[in-house]
Amino acid sequence: METTAIDGRMFVDGQRSWGSSGSTFDAIDPATGQVFAAVALADHRDVDTAVAAARAAVDAGWAGLPPVRRVRILNRLAALLREQRAEFARLESLDVGKPLRQAEDDVAAAAGYFEFFAGVADKVFGSSIPLGKGFVDFTLREPLGVSAQIVPWNYPLRLASRGIAPALACGNAVVAKPAAEAGLSVVRLAELATEAGLPPGVFNVVTGGPETGAALTHHPGINHIMFTGSVPTGIAIMKAAADNVVPVTLELGGKSPNIVFADADLERAAASSATTLMQNSAQTCTAPTRLLLESAAHDRFVDLLAQRIRSIRLGRGLDNPDMGPVVSERQMRRVLGFLKSGEKDGATAVTGGGRSEKPELARGYFIEPTLLDRVPRGSLVEQEEIFGPVLTVTSFEWHALRPRGRHLDKRPGQGVGGRDRGQVGPGARECVQRRGKHRSPVRRLQTQRVRPRAGRRGAGELHPGEERHDQLRLRLLAECPRLAGAPSCTVPAGPASGWLAPPCCRASMPAARRPAAIKPPADPARRRAEDFEPWAGS
Repeated sequence: METTAIDGRMFVDGQRSWGSSGSTFDAIDPATGQVFAAVALADHRDVDTAVAAARAAVDAGWAGLPPVRRVRILNRLAALLREQRAEFARLESLDVGKPLRQAEDDVAAAAGYFEFFAGVADKVFGSSIPLGKGFVDFTLREPLGVSAQIVPWNYPLRLASRGIAPALACGNAVVAKPAAEAGLSVVRLAELATEAGLPPGVFNVVTGGPETGAALTHHPGINHIMFTGSVPTGIAIMKAAADNVVPVTLELGGKSPNIVFADADLERAAASSATTLMQNSAQTCTAPTRLLLESAAHDRFVDLLAQRIRSIRLGRGLDNPDMGPVVSERQMRRVLGFLKSGEKDGATAVTGGGRSEKPELARGYFIEPTLLDRVPRGSLVEQEEIFGPVLTVTSFEWHALRPRGRHLDKRPGQGVGGRDRGQVGPGARECVQRRGKHRSPVRRLQTQRVRPRAGRRGAGELHPGEERHDQLRLRLLAECPRLAGAPSCTVPAGPASGWLAPPCCRASMPAARRPAAIKPPADPARRRAEDFEPWAGS
């Protein structure tokens, strides 16, 4: 791929375009610090245009398209993604900095999402409600309308596909806004979707920074918002959704632990823990970068782990190293700030601990894979999501595991290693509160799925299939007996049953069976009385 040939325009209403203002921002290769593309900077006018195009596509028939036709389009898109795997992988590796083989896995996962949800598109069912003889009452699941997709920079193609595929499968139109740090693969995906047969306006992408994202999430024409990213931004987006009363799907930050007991296979556990840092430079919300280590195994395990980490080979993502750079200079400085904080709090860097000093990596945003030992409980590096190649170690005694496992605010996924299930099972249950994905580097354990409890810090990790329900709304429909020829309404007597009858039947009901009337508002500028009828809404 020639970097000079990379198109930085956004994609709106079926075609590439620059922003209304003509402004651009730089796409930077994190491995070299060099600009490789000029990217369109969208403003509120471009967001208006994209939302209008999406709304027009919904109204023009995309939402009402027979589901089997959506199935075919999504399957064609998945096939095209697989055919052009090399192009997408190289673009993702260049933009994010991750090793090429990891980017190839992301392309395969993205295609898998479209294939999965293509199989769901014609299997969205409603329900029938038995009200008695002479009545037909049922529900339909309908598209929400226009879905705003705010895409993170760590897995742009993979996570965009995870949210966009179910939205399209359910008949919604999409306006996606990838992160400014990395997201050009999302624009190319929208272009490829049009080649697969998606009508213009169904899948739009606006590129830009926080202002662009704010304009999109606050837009009154949006019917749903999906966001993956930090907790503070998630809170702001939830407030914006509340202002417009639209549903929101959030996947926020985490601080996942691996728990290693003294009887574990320490060689295998060390290999698994070191792999954590190599996967996208640990820029993953479920990366278990916090290690809880039973004291009896501390010295041996830390030595094994340090040897593994020292062997990790850094390099440009396109050269397929073990680990690439972090995504941006800003992210690099953030991670280095955490390392200084850990040193100040008394943590010891067994290996790594700073920016790479290798001459060939000097211009890139490379951080040495770092192992911080003896990290104090409650310190910043133990509590906060670093989102970089830093693994922290905190020792525990078995009798003290329970309170130690409960004091963190963020835990999307946990791993437990040990041979004694009498220890492993209770340890896992005690430590998992937000979400459980029990993974053992030592032996296979029975997998449990624990739903995230209500809480401010983190909204859990999404899994295929869950997104479908976020992209539909439920509508209650009924057939009036009078329309079928009955002389009068036959709804059973009783004040409660009156609410089940259509408005045309209520007028013929005896007063004792009729539901209490709702008076219209005094101000004629406000909604009509019919808008408040229970039958009228959905």
